[in-house]
Amino acid sequence: MNEDSPQTESKTQESSPPQRRPLLRRLWRWGLYLALFLVVLVIGLGVGLKYFFPFERLQPILEEKLSRQLNMPVKIGGLDLDLLNGIGIYNITLGHPQPVFGIDALVLDYDLADLLQGKLTIDQIRVDHPQAHVVQKEGLWNFQPLLELGGGTENSQQCHFYSH
Repeated sequence: MNEDSPQTESKTQESSPPQRRPLLRRLWRWGLYLALFLVVLVIGLGVGLKYFFPFERLQPILEEKLSRQLNMPVKIGGLDLDLLNGIGIYNITLGHPQPVFGIDALVLDYDLADLLQGKLTIDQIRVDHPQAHVVQKEGLWNFQPLLELGGGTENSQQCHFYSH
């Protein structure tokens, strides 16, 4: 019997590392399942947001509020929200009939982790192909309404631009 006891001890010692490996394997597998679930959830939220959120209803509201705020007509060609890439506003023109300023694309990239916590953090603002068409007619520039946005009419009326 004395001979059997060292063998049983060595068998129990040999069997304990394989028990740890399945535990690590199970944890690794559950972690992989959790990561896969989170990826599918984010993709599903992005697709659901594009499908259920009516961007075409938001566009006229945004145009009207920006036009009122900037004292000039604002036209937006399109809006897009990509959960992973940010908010895109396309074909923006400021002014009518001849646009004073135009932008092909304005993309606001945000931090998704902060957004999930209820905070909107803009990481990057990308402006593609900005254009400006500045003209002076009868002593007034076509962007004059933008200068009057500050509310101080005395300073904005005293500010004169000269062209040569």
